[in-house]
Amino acid sequence: MKGATIRMKKILKWGLIVIIGLGVIGSLAGGDDEGQNATETVAPTTQKEEKNISQEESKESHKKVESIKQETEENTDKQIEEVSRKSEIETAVRNEFSNGDYLNVKLSKITINENLGTEASDDYIALIYLKFDVKNTRKTGNNVMRMYSDDLVAKLANQGIADISESAIFWEDEYNERDVKYAYEYKNGGFYIMDIAGE
Repeated sequence: MKGATIRMKKILKWGLIVIIGLGVIGSLAGGDDEGQNATETVAPTTQKEEKNISQEESKESHKKVESIKQETEENTDKQIEEVSRKSEIETAVRNEFSNGDYLNVKLSKITINENLGTEASDDYIALIYLKFDVKNTRKTGNNVMRMYSDDLVAKLANQGIADISESAIFWEDEYNERDVKYAYEYKNGGFYIMDIAGE
């Protein structure tokens, strides 16, 4: 930065010398003293104005960079908190399956999304995908999958996970070749069934 400033001063100095030199040559050739004086007084004023403009632009640019930097840091912090909370919720769900309470069930996938349908911040939707892989009748499958779904969301509510406003549990019933969905809404300290599809 210091080297660039020194070079710029040298360029301006030589530019000024050239302008003055041209003014002197012009006055010798044409005898115009006013042209020389005009050149000499205009050049320093232009340099001052350029310096002031350059300093103002530099200050504005610095303010913009600092604003962008602060905004980026705030967004990054929020994203880290959000990812961390999503991971905590996902871990709580996985822990329920590691207990072995759900027989003949395989956990396929868990997706935790921000609930964009509400005004509240830190409000999530849990999408849990399961496979039920035991020989059963359709009626028995319905009873077991509903019981397991109700139990899972009740355990999440009992753990105090209140930032899941909605949960959907998707089942793949391999024996009966069908998909079943149980959708829940969190209110009044617990999850309540909102929708059943595929039974």
